Amino acid sequence: MNVVRRMITHWYTLGYPNADYPRYSRRLAQDNLDMVRRCCKFCLPFIVLMCAGRLIMLGCAWNNVWPFIVAFMVVAVILVMNLRPLDPKHTLYRSYMQTAVFSVTLVALVAYYDFIVEPGTIAVMTCIALLGVGSLFDSRPADNLIAHTIGLGILMAVMVFERNRALVPNACDLVVAAILGLCISWHKSRGHFGQLFANDKELKALQHTARVQIMVSQINPHFVCNVLATIQAMCDTDVNKAKEALGIFSAYMRDNTNAVARTEPIPFSAELQHVKRYISLERMRFGDKLAVAYDIRTVDFRLPALTVQPIIENAIKYGIGSKPDGGTVTLSTRQMQDTVRIEVADNGVGMNGEALRRLAGDTSEAMGDAGKPEGDGRSHVGLANVRERLRLMSHGTLSVSSQPGKGTRIVISIPKEG
Repeated sequence: MNVVRRMITHWYTLGYPNADYPRYSRRLAQDNLDMVRRCCKFCLPFIVLMCAGRLIMLGCAWNNVWPFIVAFMVVAVILVMNLRPLDPKHTLYRSYMQTAVFSVTLVALVAYYDFIVEPGTIAVMTCIALLGVGSLFDSRPADNLIAHTIGLGILMAVMVFERNRALVPNACDLVVAAILGLCISWHKSRGHFGQLFANDKELKALQHTARVQIMVSQINPHFVCNVLATIQAMCDTDVNKAKEALGIFSAYMRDNTNAVARTEPIPFSAELQHVKRYISLERMRFGDKLAVAYDIRTVDFRLPALTVQPIIENAIKYGIGSKPDGGTVTLSTRQMQDTVRIEVADNGVGMNGEALRRLAGDTSEAMGDAGKPEGDGRSHVGLANVRERLRLMSHGTLSVSSQPGKGTRIVISIPKEG
């Protein structure tokens, strides 16, 4: 009995008995929605071609047309729903609904031609559909088993009702296809779970490294001393301004400290507020030499904490700060079709080819060399960490372009939620 119990537990938990499934259910649901969107984009032209082929070969009989029309409309409605902004609270519900409707539509379409239009033939297309549905989406084994059992029951009832002459071989084929589909789905879901767990372990290791890097690069003693010295000078000239500066500095340090413990993405509005506090502190030092422009078109997205601020810091410290007459840093956000684009640009001194190659090169190398001077004698601590946290926490990317004497541009792309 213990062996049987262990086997059932292994099957039900996808081989990860200690996993916290609800923690990953939203991420799996989001991946399923992305798969539904891709499948719908492929199926729309495929349905049209299949319908045209049947009309050419078999004539304009109504039973050759209406199933394709219904399937086309269902797939089109699912695709339109996927284009609408998704409330994160409804991700699970929309994922279950759309995957179920798409799967039922696919199986029903081929079953109609296998069992009703051409009764008595071997249900090859229906078997392929059962295999395909099992390989497309990730779900809990129990949910898969229930769905396949209900689907098999309905198909068997249709065959019996239609007095299908190939009832026995079709029933055997469908059962085998359903079992194979369940096996494919189980192994696919297990592989996806394993990837999520591996990413989480990597992220935990990265966050441990980030704690050290944040303390070194974000709360560095040189910056603290410079700000405190500036505030001390203000106390002799403008006490109220000094009090305001202390408040900003306190909030900035609190945000940096809290960021060490954050393991989930934060709203961009919170990151933007932290950036503005940092810029306020730097303006106390640079004065009119530092100009900042904002072109914020969207704030409705999330990103890892301390993503934009280290980039702004590098732009000011190495780009504008190294230029005798100062310059301008521009922060902009855009909502693209499938991603959110964040851009930080400066018209500072720029970087040479060697420094740019190191920043745009292999992440593992950059992480290993974090804190070492670049080819231009500068240390861009934090950018490699930002790139890795973007990849693991938001599936985002970071790219760098620069020209000596003209400035540097860093672009972050984050996939839209839903």
